[in-house]
Amino acid sequence: MYGCELDDDRTKMGFEQYGYDGKDFISFDKYTMTWIATVMQAVITKHKWDADRAYTQQTQAYLEGECTEWLQEYVQYGKETLERRAPPDVTLLHKKACGSADTEVVCHVTGFFPHDVYVTWFTDGQDELEEGVWIGEVLPNQDGTYQLRKTLTVRPEEIKRHSCTCRADHSSFIEAQNYTWDPSMIIPISICNDHQSCTSIYITAAPPHSESQAMPPDSCVSDLLSRYLTRVRLSC
Repeated sequence: MYGCELDDDRTKMGFEQYGYDGKDFISFDKYTMTWIATVMQAVITKHKWDADRAYTQQTQAYLEGECTEWLQEYVQYGKETLERRAPPDVTLLHKKACGSADTEVVCHVTGFFPHDVYVTWFTDGQDELEEGVWIGEVLPNQDGTYQLRKTLTVRPEEIKRHSCTCRADHSSFIEAQNYTWDPSMIIPISICNDHQSCTSIYITAAPPHSESQAMPPDSCVSDLLSRYLTRVRLSC
């Protein structure tokens, strides 16, 4: 296995290493221009390759020359995809937890690219929550973007006592965005399957927590809901 890296400051990094039977065997140290035997069985090979100065110099030249040239060319080919940034749409919804009086609040983050996103739940905008929080996998959407759900379980006595905020951070944002759950701003929805078993959920309009941004008009809520329901199926 071999490869190379080219940092923003034009620093070049390269590696070449070999394995045998599922374990590391020998690798090239470009700083000392020698080979490093990872296991005793590789010592003979190390001495043989160290003695072949032409092969060592060729390896060094490839890792710092031809390899990085190809890397820059491939980056140009994929520049449009590598630099693509799609900000996520964030929706909050809640439903009664199965078999208890608790409420499950879902922070649904979707439509983002690239893949990496950081989503957290906070109480009163300060304390990050870990207990009672469930996070799903980052899943692909049909348009090449991704989605993620992070669910917070809230006890009845906590609903009026604390505010719950979902914070989403993504490379498309200048700074992390906060979305505060307001139980009073809800739209009740019933989802039924083919067996006539229904689940009631409540979808909450969730703009970023900022006084400078107004709530979306009602016409946007129905569009948001239709896009959400095509991507998520909730079951109890």
